Amino acid sequence: MSQLNVDTIKKADGTGNLSVPAETGTVVTTASPSLGRRNLIINGAYTIWQRSTTSSSNGVNTADRWQQNDATFTQETGIVPDNFQYSMKVVANGSGTPLLLQKIERPQVCGHVLNQDITVSFYARSSNVNAITKLELNDEGGSGGRPDGGAKTLSAADTWERITHTFTAPFSSLTGNSVAVILTFATSATVYISGFQVEVGSVASTYEHRSYGEELALCKRYYRVLGKGLQGDVAGSTFFELSTTFDIEMRATPDLVLLTSTPTITEMGAGGRTGSGSVISGSTSSADGVVVAINGFSGMTVSNGAYSTTASLISCTAEL
Repeated sequence: MSQLNVDTIKKADGTGNLSVPAETGTVVTTASPSLGRRNLIINGAYTIWQRSTTSSSNGVNTADRWQQNDATFTQETGIVPDNFQYSMKVVANGSGTPLLLQKIERPQVCGHVLNQDITVSFYARSSNVNAITKLELNDEGGSGGRPDGGAKTLSAADTWERITHTFTAPFSSLTGNSVAVILTFATSATVYISGFQVEVGSVASTYEHRSYGEELALCKRYYRVLGKGLQGDVAGSTFFELSTTFDIEMRATPDLVLLTSTPTITEMGAGGRTGSGSVISGSTSSADGVVVAINGFSGMTVSNGAYSTTASLISCTAEL
């Protein structure tokens, strides 16, 4: 079959809509939204879990970029919408109002959400059709207000449903550092959430699936774990110094945490070493990379090369 001339067909039709034989597949036209990068949410399908796959602590502790409050949040693989691998399971703990939110960095949104409609969409499932008590936006730390989309009642229990809500031009100004997308749940609810999308406009387009590699790269701007294979040198008989340049620039200079008190390294010419009561004894860091000294070793030879054999050695956090 010869290739179709798109411009010719558009002019002949006169409406901007294309009539294309089935063999050629789907063509995006003026009658359908343009595909491509449109989801302002990172990790909306919960594919990246660098920290943990379950946590009852408040803050960013499970799926990357998602902050949580007053519930147990767990990676779920068995109860998911069609064409999704994971969902976030939220089990309220009764101690407060369960929240799930993501902060979207202001430079990512400020240029094109002002005085524009913003549409939020996500898949939800619960045995309690009244489990989702509120959907909100928020100009975090700013004066743009907190638009309230209200409760989102499910049509049926234990069935996946796509919830959509359009906030009509919610922000005429943004002065905070970020915009937050907030879900509030009933204090006794168990809810599953997946396919979370926030986009400019009044139409909820199909969920924008991104590759694992692209999603991980987006997450690493805010959080990453350094570990196995990091190279450095023995800088003293009790400590070694490692350095690395980040493959993705982080949002800001990260906070560093040693994830184990017994890190393992290989010292060139001397073999394996295991630290005891180790801590970070000094560091220099920026959004581009870090130099870190870790102590707690003994009998090492200064100037020997060394490399980490601990998979999860140091966390680097630059969350909003």
